[in-house]
Amino acid sequence: HEKSQVQGAQFSVGPIDVRDAFLTYDLGALTTPYLDVTFINNGTAPETFTGVTIANATAALSGAGTTTGLTLPPGVVVRVTDPMQATGPSMLVTPNTSPPVVGTSVPVTFNFSASGSSGAVPLPVDPPGQQTLLPTQGVPTVQAPEPSESGEPAND
Repeated sequence: HEKSQVQGAQFSVGPIDVRDAFLTYDLGALTTPYLDVTFINNGTAPETFTGVTIANATAALSGAGTTTGLTLPPGVVVRVTDPMQATGPSMLVTPNTSPPVVGTSVPVTFNFSASGSSGAVPLPVDPPGQQTLLPTQGVPTVQAPEPSESGEPAND
C-alpha cells in the first residue's frame, strides 16, 4: 500500500482544529527541522498558540507579532511554515541531541493560552520539499468549453 503524498497529523484542541501538522527540513538546513501546521479557530473568540513542547528539543516561534504567541482569530486559517520564506510565522526546532530522522515521528505537545494543551501527538518527519495539500489550497482545474448542441465545436 503506497501513499502518494505524506500526511500530517490532524486533531483538535478545544475549538482549534490542527491540520497537516508535520516536521520537515529546508533543503539548505538539513540539521534544523521546522514545524509546518495549519490552525483553524472554530470558536467565537481569538485564541493564542503559545508554542510546542518537544522532548530533547527547543522550538522557537518567529515572525511579526509572535513575541507572546500567535493569535488565531475566529474563522481564520493560519499557517506556520518554512522559516526560509519571507512572509508568515514560522517555528524552528533545535534538537538538543541528533535531529529527527525523516520517516519517523516525534511526539509534540501543542499549547494554547485558553484551550490548554493537546497532549503528545506523534508528528511525522517528512522529507524536504514534500508538502501536503492544505485545506486552503484548491486543486488546480481547467474547465473545458461547453460543447455546442450539434456536438461540433462552436464557431464564434
